[in-house]
Amino acid sequence: MGHPFVPVYLIPLVEVVGGGGNTHDVLDWAVGLYDPLGKAPLRLQTEIEGYIANRLQRVVFEEALSLVANGICDYDDIDKAVTLGPGLDGPSRGQSFIAI
Repeated sequence: MGHPFVPVYLIPLVEVVGGGGNTHDVLDWAVGLYDPLGKAPLRLQTEIEGYIANRLQRVVFEEALSLVANGICDYDDIDKAVTLGPGLDGPSRGQSFIAI
């Protein structure tokens, strides 16, 4: 199954996951369908409720609500912080720039 993100013309990510009866060849074929369309297929190792990006988005959204509710910032600040900050670098890739 391919799970694209809306708006499809703007967001390249498509999460691809197979069901119990799918072989690796079937998943490879499915992933290959998206490359010529300019999409960025991400093959999940196993089925998960909510997919990867939606689950991460939910956590960020919940924290954004908390920050605004506590008067720390407004929604424009949240958008700026995510799109100009860690949104440019993934959470695992970004950690390579700092000592943890």
